[in-house]
Amino acid sequence: MSRQRQLTDRVDLRMTPDDLAQLRRYAAEHARSVAPAALFLVRSGLAAPPVEPSVTPPAAVGADLLKELGFHNLIATEQVIKLLETIVRDGQGAADRLLPAAAQAAQIRLARGESSGTRQR
Repeated sequence: MSRQRQLTDRVDLRMTPDDLAQLRRYAAEHARSVAPAALFLVRSGLAAPPVEPSVTPPAAVGADLLKELGFHNLIATEQVIKLLETIVRDGQGAADRLLPAAAQAAQIRLARGESSGTRQR
């Protein structure tokens, strides 16, 4: 069986710019193109004892996720308000009058540790 026939599966790999720069540097130092260098390193890594890769600490990931979810919630809330303004009598005027009270109620609920659907007793 020829070498061409042995390498039939393809893998798409996403890398950070720093990781790609390191891979390119390794390939250049060992007179290889990037793909054979990556294949060699994968094979070497599979033969070595397992090591946890360095990743972003879970706390940082959690903070980023909460920030993103907050933005999504804000967008969804604004979309609901705009929709309600189109169907409620006095549309935008009614929403403008209710928003301060709604914001205050939300702040009180958050201070008590209540979620949107439950109240602690």
